[in-house]
Amino acid sequence: MSTTACFYIGSATAFNVGLTTRNIGLMMNDDLDLHLVGTAVNELNADVHELFSVYGTAYNSTRVGGMQALHSYLRTHDPDVLTHVVQPPIHGTIGATLGSLYDVPFVYRYSGDRFFEYRVASDLQCIKFFAVNNMLGHLPIALSTKYITLGSAGTDRLVSLFFGPNKREVAELPTPVNLDRFSNVGTESPYGVEGPIAISIGRITDLKGAKFIEATLPRLLTRRPDLHVVFIGSKQDSIDVPPALEHRVSFTGPIAPAAVPRYLTFANVLIHPSLTEGLPRVLLESLASGTPVVARDVGDVSSVTENTFTTADEFLDLVSHFESLPVDDVKKFSTDVLRQRYVDFFSSFA
Repeated sequence: MSTTACFYIGSATAFNVGLTTRNIGLMMNDDLDLHLVGTAVNELNADVHELFSVYGTAYNSTRVGGMQALHSYLRTHDPDVLTHVVQPPIHGTIGATLGSLYDVPFVYRYSGDRFFEYRVASDLQCIKFFAVNNMLGHLPIALSTKYITLGSAGTDRLVSLFFGPNKREVAELPTPVNLDRFSNVGTESPYGVEGPIAISIGRITDLKGAKFIEATLPRLLTRRPDLHVVFIGSKQDSIDVPPALEHRVSFTGPIAPAAVPRYLTFANVLIHPSLTEGLPRVLLESLASGTPVVARDVGDVSSVTENTFTTADEFLDLVSHFESLPVDDVKKFSTDVLRQRYVDFFSSFA
């Protein structure tokens, strides 16, 4: 009889949540009985329903509704293991508490460096992040049976916590990327500008490096007068561009997820200045597209690429010489390579 593994996503609908969930399903669907609990699963990729037995869609897509959905599921099902996909402090607390109530082993997935966020946040955010991540966020760690991190940096962060887990209880299972998604992207560039393109994909926030970009952008464009910089994603914090340089900087806003591979393929370099990370999917996707990356050395970024920086000067040197940057091998993060590690870990709960 196969292992039943339940994945909890609450009311989350972000594309990255759906993509991670789908890739997990692709890797383990043939070997395990996979259940997915979420209130808005119907808004995710249609093939998620083919990979998982879905529960919870009758409940409201709110945090409370997500908790009710999982509570209802556990009253009528007895999975061998329960875990969450994202939001370690909130979903981890809900899952670990209900798992403990119903005597179901819970696996805490440390998907981002949440215990470090308050140190790089603004004053108001700092208080919020510390309360949610560093106070509430310790509860699921105490209640969990085992732990997943995305790499060695995440493992070191977890085991160093006061009352953190033993290293033997932690499995390093990186974010999987499906390489098939990055083939056949077409031959027409989506940019419509001349010259090389540096691209940034993701929410534009101070925590994601907006202030750093604002400070370094004029120097970068002076050093590379042929470069055009394109920012893709919702603009939650501002990046002020000097008027004389505005014609060399574009803000597209969000784009359709299906268009991401084409934007990455036709870029010359991806820049990722985020102040805190786990293992950013966009780095893996850029490398899968054949585009080199330049990223701040935080979280498990160094497990993905050698092209990392900690200072503005290092960033400028790397991006200014993007033609000489290596495209790091991303195959070790592919669903094909990671499949057996995922299957072995979750099957161990049978």
